[in-house]
Amino acid sequence: MVRPAESLWDFAIEPPRPSTRFIRIRLPEGQRYHAGDHIAVYAQNRPELVERAIARLGLDGATQLRIDAQGGRFRHLPLGQTVTVQQLLAEFVELSDTLPRRALAVIGEQTRCPNTKKELARLEGAFDSEIAAKRLSILDLLDLHPAAELSLDSLVELSSAIAPRFYSIASSPLVDPSIADLIVGTMEAPAWSGLGEHRGFASSYMQRVMPGDAVFGYVRRPNPAFAPPADPATPMILIGPGTGFAPLRGFIGERAAQMAAGAEVAISLLFFGCRHPDHDWYCRSEMESWASDGVIEPFVAFSAVSDFKWRYVQDAMWDARDQLWAAIEGGAHIYVCGDGKFMAPAVRDALIRIAVDKQGGDHASGSDWLEAMIEQGRFHQDVFGFGK
Repeated sequence: MVRPAESLWDFAIEPPRPSTRFIRIRLPEGQRYHAGDHIAVYAQNRPELVERAIARLGLDGATQLRIDAQGGRFRHLPLGQTVTVQQLLAEFVELSDTLPRRALAVIGEQTRCPNTKKELARLEGAFDSEIAAKRLSILDLLDLHPAAELSLDSLVELSSAIAPRFYSIASSPLVDPSIADLIVGTMEAPAWSGLGEHRGFASSYMQRVMPGDAVFGYVRRPNPAFAPPADPATPMILIGPGTGFAPLRGFIGERAAQMAAGAEVAISLLFFGCRHPDHDWYCRSEMESWASDGVIEPFVAFSAVSDFKWRYVQDAMWDARDQLWAAIEGGAHIYVCGDGKFMAPAVRDALIRIAVDKQGGDHASGSDWLEAMIEQGRFHQDVFGFGK
């Protein structure tokens, strides 16, 4: 979904977007979903990370093990079953999590080198600055201290279970109830530890999924639900830059299907943002087709096009405030999806400024208006980020 960005703009302004994939999942027979639901995905550790763990612990990945343990905290393991070392480390424990403080004592007890023991003891007192702040994993620590020792049992016991990651479904069951589409962006950045590159655990797994592969997970309904109004005649204001567009694509697809079936459908205002129209304008042809059919009126911002009128979605919202406010007075519901750290607060602030512009008053009265929209169930958000 992302095309090469070379020569499109100066990357000193903003870097290109990492790889993004459109993934179509065929659901198990009998499984159903609603527009706005999530797919909870159980990812697997990257093969190179698993091989790194196997090599560092001096193991054979093909060795078969029977997993026996007691206590509720081990219920994520394949208890009573026989698996290989490779399967155990790939599918059941997170290898890239920041190590727990108690791991230093456990590794220290198993390490024979006296100098390394002293260093591990010192790190217990400097845990926040030298471990947590750098997000060092158990494998990072072992690599930084070649004489440190740890058994497979202890690595598994110290590691957390692989937790599901949630992806907004980017389709509607009215289009095909057996298919759930996802728009998955890859997270890539220099590791805070200084040891190479940090890659998102689940997003890098989804990048490796190939046609015909099975993905383990389940359908999850957000609480509160993030779903279009039941009445298609209720207008929507949809705000979702980048991969935040995913559930909104499901909403629009649902409205388009309802219109094709003869229902009265209100036009929806869509505020989408990307870096450059020739780089990461997701589902552009679909947006243009929906606009031509009168399902949406799109407002698209480009953050890396210096001479374009809107850089971010909040800029487009302010310029379109007359239409936006008319839709709100017409009963529109507002939906915000995407980055929760920067975009969502900026969007809420834009809505408050628009309310002040249209109703008078000050920022506090505009905030009260937005709170009233939330209480009425007309403002909805499904955001991500916050350093997860």
